[in-house]
Amino acid sequence: MTIKVTSDFSDVFKALHKIDRAPSSTGVAALNSALDALFLETQARVHVITGSLRASGKTDDRTRGHVWVGEITYGGAAPGFPHNPVRYASYEQARAGSHDFMHDVNLDIGNSAMLFAVEEALGD
Repeated sequence: MTIKVTSDFSDVFKALHKIDRAPSSTGVAALNSALDALFLETQARVHVITGSLRASGKTDDRTRGHVWVGEITYGGAAPGFPHNPVRYASYEQARAGSHDFMHDVNLDIGNSAMLFAVEEALGD
């Protein structure tokens, strides 16, 4: 009597090869698009009196090797607005309630746009 056990890891190696090439250029574009959508969500929440705080909002993204980093920041330069540079962004956010423009921003991986972007980053 013979018992034969076979393990086929070819799909695992294909997946690892895909991950080893990540993020793909289309994946980076998808991650940037998801970041832009999150930024627009924060822009809609910014408490506006002079427009300076909203104007100071910026996104930044960078890819180094297999790492993509996207950031949303408020504060700093707001050319053409009364409070330039904006030095009070963290204080405004700390006031909480309607002043906290980052509260409940959907940053988790369950966000469908972010999940799609991560899948795109892995490429085909």
